[in-house]
This record gives sequence, structure tokens and C-alpha cells, in this order.
Amino acid sequence: MSTAKRGPPHDPNCLIEQVLEMGAEFTGPAEDIVFSWLISLGPEIDPADAANRLLDEHKLRVGPVPEGAIGRLWTLLRETALFPDDRLRASSRHRRRRH
Repeated sequence: MSTAKRGPPHDPNCLIEQVLEMGAEFTGPAEDIVFSWLISLGPEIDPADAANRLLDEHKLRVGPVPEGAIGRLWTLLRETALFPDDRLRASSRHRRRRH
């Protein structure tokens, strides 16, 4: 029997929710949390869409970013939200191959 908390498709393990609840107590690294969150998303979930949902649900879209690791998490979520799958595919088609 698993004790893992099961959340919505945009935060299936409630990892982001748990870290945001910690607030300034979260010491990071934020990159590890974001990586764990990204690999927990289902294959049908666009990470940018998921990040946008989290930004809206937790009211992280506007306002000053806090200092420390929790602020880094906010920043990474905001950056992830800017790059939906279709934008990433379009930019990868326009890259030139290096020789």
C-alpha cells in the first residue's frame, strides 16, 4: 500500500503544493523539485500548461518573487509556463545543425 499523496494531473504527487506550503522553510534546491515534478507528469500533460495551472492556483503569476529557494521555484515555474510543447517544437525545427 502506497502512502504517496495523489494529486491533480498538473501536480500528480502534490510535490509543488507541498513545497509551496513550506514557504521560506524550503531550502532547495528548487531545480531538483522541478525536475522531479516534470518527470511525474503524465506523457499527455504539457509541462507549460501544468505550470500555468500551478501559477494560477497558487497566485504566483504576478508580484515580487521571494528570496531564496522558494523564489527560485517560482521563477522556474514561470519560465516553464512560457514554453508550451508547440513553441518548443517550432523552435527546434528552426535550429541549424552545427558541423
